[in-house]
Amino acid sequence: AGFDDEILLQPSGGIAGLVSQLRGREFRRTPYARLGVVCMTKRPIALLTWLQYYTQVLGAERIFLRVDETPELEAILSKDPWSATVEVRFEAHGCRDFFRQTTRQASVHTHRAHSDALPLRHKETPTLLQAELVNDALERARQLGLTHLIHVDDDEIVYCHRGVGALHAFLASVSADKVNVHMRNLEALYPHCECSDPFKEVQDGRDRPFR
Repeated sequence: AGFDDEILLQPSGGIAGLVSQLRGREFRRTPYARLGVVCMTKRPIALLTWLQYYTQVLGAERIFLRVDETPELEAILSKDPWSATVEVRFEAHGCRDFFRQTTRQASVHTHRAHSDALPLRHKETPTLLQAELVNDALERARQLGLTHLIHVDDDEIVYCHRGVGALHAFLASVSADKVNVHMRNLEALYPHCECSDPFKEVQDGRDRPFR
């Protein structure tokens, strides 16, 4: 099915509101991309909400995860509906350390699944582990017939201010010589210190949060 350009994603409704907008709707067919999502995670705050957003709202067909030091997620991801959608690799010991990491991903990346420009494999560091994960996910995306792979962190969502259909139509229109599409980050502002599920509660954000 395609996606309806008229459905606008309003942050004030939270993720639950966005999902409810899409349930039971008849979508007119538009040019659309076949999406996958790849992410490396460790003790995520609200992974189920994150998964629900990318699969039910954005229409991602497959999620590729590397899960470090969070074995309790295996019982969740091995059951329906996630067992059919999520391809996951569990690692007992990861080297991901946000406080020592010297390089930080500056923007969300969307990789064209049919591009031959792949990251290189090197010894394990946080940044290069992500490169290896994306490399493997690109190969799987090609096998599954996906057209684009969204590389995000477990605390990031792709917000479509003009609607989900507009995102799909844009990605489908990008010429084949464009290997990556970069999206500008918008940092969410927590509404209060006891916020337990920021995806559902956050309503405001800034593109330069430290100014």
